[in-house]
Amino acid sequence: MSTIPALSALTQQTSFDRTAVVDAVVNAEMMPSEKALERREQHLVREQELMVSVYQVVNELQHSARSLVQEARVNGNGNGNGHGLGRWVAVSSDNNHLDVKVSGRPDPGSYQLTVHQLAQPQIMVSPPMEKGVTFGESGTLDLALNGGRWKINLFAHGTLPTIARSIQLNTEGKIRATVINSKEGQQLLLTGAEKGADLRMTLNGTGSGARLAAMMTEQVAPSDALISLNGVELSLPGNVNQQVIHGLAVTLKQADPDRRLYIDVSQDVEGLVGAMAGFVNNCNALLQTSEPRDDKGHLVSADMPTALRGIGSQLRKLVNATPKNTTPDSAEHINSMLDLGVSTLRNGLWSLDEAWFRHQLVAMPYPVLHFLSDHDKPVLAVAGKMEALMSGNGPLLSRVSYLSRNMQQLASDQHVQQSKRAMVHNRINQQFLNMEQSMQRMNRNWAYVHNI
Repeated sequence: MSTIPALSALTQQTSFDRTAVVDAVVNAEMMPSEKALERREQHLVREQELMVSVYQVVNELQHSARSLVQEARVNGNGNGNGHGLGRWVAVSSDNNHLDVKVSGRPDPGSYQLTVHQLAQPQIMVSPPMEKGVTFGESGTLDLALNGGRWKINLFAHGTLPTIARSIQLNTEGKIRATVINSKEGQQLLLTGAEKGADLRMTLNGTGSGARLAAMMTEQVAPSDALISLNGVELSLPGNVNQQVIHGLAVTLKQADPDRRLYIDVSQDVEGLVGAMAGFVNNCNALLQTSEPRDDKGHLVSADMPTALRGIGSQLRKLVNATPKNTTPDSAEHINSMLDLGVSTLRNGLWSLDEAWFRHQLVAMPYPVLHFLSDHDKPVLAVAGKMEALMSGNGPLLSRVSYLSRNMQQLASDQHVQQSKRAMVHNRINQQFLNMEQSMQRMNRNWAYVHNI
């Protein structure tokens, strides 16, 4: 019976944390497969995020390539012959005094302009009359201005406001009629809708119309606009959309004889420069996403799918690519992206020399525009490549579909794993319960023997 006390001490140590022990045993059995699922999930999520980034930059690159081609085509067709930039820009030094608008292909340069006088319409006015005064007899009022003639019937006992409405309605606004109220009484104001020194109204009539025509006097004489352009004095018949410079319309807003205004007319290359810079930036975004490199040009792993790993090398080849049909004596002087100021840096990214690109646009616009918009040249080749990548059968969507299926399978495997963990937990927990029950029976047996 010497072994009985030792057995009693062992069997009475039942205060251990069964829950913690069960969890530890379950974790030891399930952790390897669960860690494998976790690593698998991390890999799929990382690649999925990468594919989203790639799709976004591919879409942006495709859009910027198309925008650059569209900008080149608009410029190439804008001047009617396709041999130069079709967009021009005119800038006024003071939009409060002078507005300018390109209306064709203007002559480039800088112009100095002074507005001495704005064009004015003729203004006729009647003498003051008592408010509510009427013309007792009927009659007609004949008006003429700038080739237009109107006969207005005046009824007996008509007032100035009714006469003004009749003039306004019958002349369709060519002569504006207004009744103004002054301290002395009401006055009829007639204003020509058009400006110019030669545009004078003529008035006559019968009856009350003849009386009204006889009393109207000229308040403001019609006048032309007076300006000086590079020292040359000019008269203009109006203030709006005046073709002072070939291909350029000016609108005069304020007269100031002591103020010098300037108009700068030049080719608008900034739209193309911006489109080219956007194209290069989006190429770099795709290069950084698909094949990231360090400052020394060494490739950094990005877990890119095999079908997409060649994008970077294909883009880099485009910088130095020369059309097959190009010969040393070819009339086309733009043979590659290098000729447009695009070069490759040490880290594999593109660089655009905007100053050189502007120079080439001005020096040889047709070859540049043709190169940018030609189907056999790099820009459209990039656009086509990006469209192929994003197509339904392309590697991008194929990979996305593959990842989607894998994520669904992963979710199913994780559900199975959770069910398995619950089953293992129940089994281990039951085993420990059985062991506790066995130990309790042993304790009761020991106590029974000890008491005999």
